[in-house]
Amino acid sequence: MELQKEISLKRNSELKGKKLKVLVEAVEGDFYIGRSYRDAPEVDGEVLIPLKDRKLKIGEFYLSEVYDYNEYDLFADVIDK
Repeated sequence: MELQKEISLKRNSELKGKKLKVLVEAVEGDFYIGRSYRDAPEVDGEVLIPLKDRKLKIGEFYLSEVYDYNEYDLFADVIDK
């Protein structure tokens, strides 16, 4: 499992600074939860977008830029609708 974590972390690190089209699916805590073209529901990681006093619509796509990551998830900010 440690090897898979290393592989996943490396792949996610390559996405830092990249723009992804993210489908917003839910709100959990301080984040909108979404996924990109590379994420299968309930199998892969998620794209977490901070709430930041903005109203995103569940079920809508947003162009977002990845600013951080961990082994499983990406953290992104919306840059455009």
